[in-house]
Amino acid sequence: MNVAMQTAESEGDYRLMKFTQFEYANDLMLHGTVFMQPLSVFPKVKDPVIGDPNEGLWKRYTAENPSFQSFKINTGGKDIEVPIRELRLNSTERRHGVYCMRWMSVREPLEPVLMFFANDKRMQRFGDAAVVFRDSSEFVRRMFLAARTAGYELDSRPMEYFPTAHCGPMNAFRKLATYSYQNEWRFLTDKPIGDQPLVLKLGSLIDVAQCFRVKR
Repeated sequence: MNVAMQTAESEGDYRLMKFTQFEYANDLMLHGTVFMQPLSVFPKVKDPVIGDPNEGLWKRYTAENPSFQSFKINTGGKDIEVPIRELRLNSTERRHGVYCMRWMSVREPLEPVLMFFANDKRMQRFGDAAVVFRDSSEFVRRMFLAARTAGYELDSRPMEYFPTAHCGPMNAFRKLATYSYQNEWRFLTDKPIGDQPLVLKLGSLIDVAQCFRVKR
């Protein structure tokens, strides 16, 4: 069951922002430098805010769900019931490149979101600066153009969030509800990028964005 699917109601109806370290925020503003990491990086990160062992799964099963406590295997002509705590089946999407942002409706006031970023201990793990896009549709257009120039197509949309007891299909745009406070928007390449980040250069973004340095 999907408990928190987020959708941008129409083109231009949403605002994108990137929370990061100031040096990266400055590079993004001045040069449009975007680092798309392989999705496989994040299951290895131990930080519970940035890392996620369920990234890029094909399917996930957990004993938290009462309908799934075990599975059966057949050996020697006999079915053996094997109890499990959790079962994760990886997807080939783990080799694709991903760029993560936050999104909100343009009708929401910006200041509470920036205050949340400044004061919430979890959000502080991302850095000390926020790049906020005044024209998010134009940023998306430039992202697609830069990716296409580099030989990739992109999928771009908000994340769906599911209960921790969710069993079944997962993908690069699905996460557990424990991460829903991040209100994440993602760009995903249509094919693997290798083990190193894919670096895109969009050019100066000063005309469509502004940078906020967060003091704590």
